[in-house]
Amino acid sequence: MTLRDLIERKRDGGHISEADWHAFARDVAAGTLPDYQVAALLIAIFLRGMSADETVAARMRIKTDQTKALNADAI
Repeated sequence: MTLRDLIERKRDGGHISEADWHAFARDVAAGTLPDYQVAALLIAIFLRGMSADETVAARMRIKTDQTKALNADAI
């Protein structure tokens, strides 16, 4: 799944799966996604909203990444 596919799916009112959120967060953190595409996805999310499932999946991904970063800092 490409970021363009996610943008189009969300723009058209579709759902972003937990696996897609995981891949998106990983790629954003790695800096491998173009800023303009990340912005386009965020705009699509703002305009279309997120389901409860999408919100939970995105939040859990962020929480997991933050915990890993905090644990790495403690080493």
